[in-house]
Amino acid sequence: MCVFREIRVYNCGHERISADFQQSPFCLFRLNTICQVELGKYRVFEAVVDNWCPQCAHAANTNIAPMSLGPGQSTAWGTPHALPHEVSIQTADRNMLRSAALTPNSRPVEFRLEQLNGMAQRNLAGFIASLKALDATICSNVIMYIASLAPWLDRQALVNKLAPWFAELLDEDHQICVRPNLKSMGCEQMLDDIMVWTRKSLV
Repeated sequence: MCVFREIRVYNCGHERISADFQQSPFCLFRLNTICQVELGKYRVFEAVVDNWCPQCAHAANTNIAPMSLGPGQSTAWGTPHALPHEVSIQTADRNMLRSAALTPNSRPVEFRLEQLNGMAQRNLAGFIASLKALDATICSNVIMYIASLAPWLDRQALVNKLAPWFAELLDEDHQICVRPNLKSMGCEQMLDDIMVWTRKSLV
């Protein structure tokens, strides 16, 4: 089974990396020789949180004094954001985490690659068929898992199996959260023709 560390990315640009390894509730291979050897030691999940990080939440939700833009210019309300030195530290931490995963840079021989891609696609199809209903949370988590796999796997073919449910399941909030993972796989355009809608009451 796959194990993972999670990077949580917030609206302010701050990131938090989970301290401990966790076992993924979803796995397309379910064999340690694949999950922790052929694909690297662990997966790195990138979870986009459409909210402020804990340290910025208070500032974002209180009346922050407006920042002056200069003589004769209007004012702009300041919003919390990661400072340059924090971004540098986060980038270094992210790179170390991905490097330690030891994900192979080169693909296996063609026959083995076909086996792994076939196994992943069959298991994903079986997982979807086993569900009474596919909901937005499950769909988002599966996309995050697929994005964490080695880039030499056919990740786009896996996303294509989920794409028919995107319009029905992914509201505005979920689209914001899945877009970076889709972009990392070259699949961001799958959201282009989907209407942006919300479950929130607008009244």
